[in-house]
Amino acid sequence: MKNHRIIQLLLLILLAPGLSNCTKATQAPTSNPTVAPPIVDFDTFVDQSYKALLARDPEIVLTLGMADYLGTPKDQLTNISDSYIHETQQLQVETLAQLNTFDRDSLTPMQQRTFDTYAWYLKDQVDGQKFMYDNYPVTPTVNGINFSLQYFLTDYAPLQSEKDAENYMQLLAEVPTKIQQLNDALKIRAEKGVILPRFLFNWVTPGIQSFALSTPSNNIYYKNFETKLSAIPGLTDTRRQELLNQAKNEIAQSVQLAYASLVDTLNGLSRTAGNTIGSWSLPDGENYYGYTLQHHTTTNMSAEEIYSLGIQELTNIRSRMDILFASLGYPSGLTLSEYYKRVASDGGYVSGSAIQAEYEKIINNAETSIANLFNKQPNIGVIVRGDPMGGFYMPPSMDGSRLGIFYAQTQGSIPRYGMADLAYHEAVPGHHLQLALPGEMNLPLFQKLIELNGYTEGWALYAERLMWEN
Repeated sequence: MKNHRIIQLLLLILLAPGLSNCTKATQAPTSNPTVAPPIVDFDTFVDQSYKALLARDPEIVLTLGMADYLGTPKDQLTNISDSYIHETQQLQVETLAQLNTFDRDSLTPMQQRTFDTYAWYLKDQVDGQKFMYDNYPVTPTVNGINFSLQYFLTDYAPLQSEKDAENYMQLLAEVPTKIQQLNDALKIRAEKGVILPRFLFNWVTPGIQSFALSTPSNNIYYKNFETKLSAIPGLTDTRRQELLNQAKNEIAQSVQLAYASLVDTLNGLSRTAGNTIGSWSLPDGENYYGYTLQHHTTTNMSAEEIYSLGIQELTNIRSRMDILFASLGYPSGLTLSEYYKRVASDGGYVSGSAIQAEYEKIINNAETSIANLFNKQPNIGVIVRGDPMGGFYMPPSMDGSRLGIFYAQTQGSIPRYGMADLAYHEAVPGHHLQLALPGEMNLPLFQKLIELNGYTEGWALYAERLMWEN
């Protein structure tokens, strides 16, 4: 609890004169606050201010295995209400303002690097606040809240003790509140003209409706809870059954009803949705697009410059591909799709459970192969987990209680030729090496955790080529 008191103290410092109005439900963040310098040294400020921001998202904290370290609750879902988001935004504004009260020139070279990185990260967060409604909270991809909540409650929420199980009951009990906040978020965006394109509702709504209509004992939350409960040591059969009954009742009486309300919201929105796609169709879409380019590339390149560079790279890549296709004896002049079909046919397919085994083999071989390239690899490993969508990675928890996870699409059949590159990109030496290793290094906490997409995806693409060269 000591760390919790430190965070509370820091919040009082950060919320001093400039934040007197931040708890008003509709109060937007102040762009240029006037704040007094922090009463702590630079390193302490960076560490504790980031912890305060991190503590605003209890789902992330639990996923990272840091609830004990931060002294945050283990039985709360992340609040996504407008008022709470505005409070977080105000905290971001104040934190950036206070960071800028430090004299950068008086810092050590290492501290200056930390200053620059933290300042870019915070400014990026603040710059994005004006576009907070220019997104789709429910999507057919893992980035949507509909999927992030599901993965949290099935894969990331801790379930290793009886107390964890009791906390999980409370997390389930909070689902209706979270879904209502999600319904509200969708309706606020609709009022501003931001609605998911109509054709995408066919990819989103059926899965949520199936979730709402399944029998409680077949619900993914119940089945996950049942499986993990059986592995908790020291739990009596009687207590286990009590918890299972409680979970089943909670799912039947509140969780599934909440998901049904989300289906109603989506059905209502689909009737007024258009089929236009692209940022240009959003309010202030051009400026939003410009912000997202800077956010994802960490550059100041314009859309025209990035497009021009992309065309050059595509031309170069296609030229190299044509040489490789010719070396395989393929005729010239085929479309890219036709070439891919030839490669897939010649390389063969992998199906069902063999997919996971093949990915595990590729990753194990990669770990051995890169021993001569990297003098340090993460101590914690990565596992392959089958998933309906697949093709993404989740870093391990900071406390070592959960390994890194490479989610692989293991349903149906997939071409063998693409498996190695995907494993190198998502796992080793890609995202796993990149994101798990900093957690074991002596770095400021925020540098262990933040992901800047230009670097994150850039490294993973480099990892693919590195393995080809190796």
